[in-house]
Amino acid sequence: SGLAFFMGLSLCFCSFFSTTFAQEKDFPKKEITIVVNFAAGGGRDVLARGVGKVMSKHLGVPIVVMNMPGAGGARGLTQIYHSPPDGYTLGVGAAADFMDQILQEQDYDNKKFSYIGRAQSMPLFFFVKSDSPLHSLKDFKTYGKPLRISSFSLGAQDKLAAMILANREGFPLTIVGGYQGVAAALLAVIRGEVEFTGAQPSTTISYVKAGQIRPILTLDKKRFPEFPDTPTVGE
Repeated sequence: SGLAFFMGLSLCFCSFFSTTFAQEKDFPKKEITIVVNFAAGGGRDVLARGVGKVMSKHLGVPIVVMNMPGAGGARGLTQIYHSPPDGYTLGVGAAADFMDQILQEQDYDNKKFSYIGRAQSMPLFFFVKSDSPLHSLKDFKTYGKPLRISSFSLGAQDKLAAMILANREGFPLTIVGGYQGVAAALLAVIRGEVEFTGAQPSTTISYVKAGQIRPILTLDKKRFPEFPDTPTVGE
């Protein structure tokens, strides 16, 4: 399937390390900063704050989360890239960050980050406003006018997946960019600025329970337990 690469969203922690830091036995000596390259309230922000609490407990130093949205996530990644390679500045990255550098020259090099480990892997969903006339992929094809998707990153997986799906299924698509993170992209759906957006369950369950949005399909190979009635794109 052409959508196989975009089935899920994996988040990992990264930093710009040096061998000097790796050999320090009394690390850490001061607070550690986790840079989140999108606005507060999104999946990366929630993850960073949750992991930060556990890190602080085990390391015995404060963990500060710094939100640095802008330039589709590139501003925050550039901050990490140019920070001292001492292990005191970490970041949360995703596959979209790799795509950004492929699609457009950036002021950072993904190959020079040190990747600590994967922290989360979640399926990707398309969400529409609760009262939207869109209920299935078939409705995408018969909508009668270009479907607008809100996007917050040049290489965002939901955006690229929507482009592939639109090309394969033959429906017109308009990408509305410039949003400062997934929370802003979801609000664009709720306000009616766009017809749909892509996001993961961890950042959308509260909106779904509040009756503001609903999932229309998942790009995973199997249905997600929290949204059992939402079909996969294969279905």
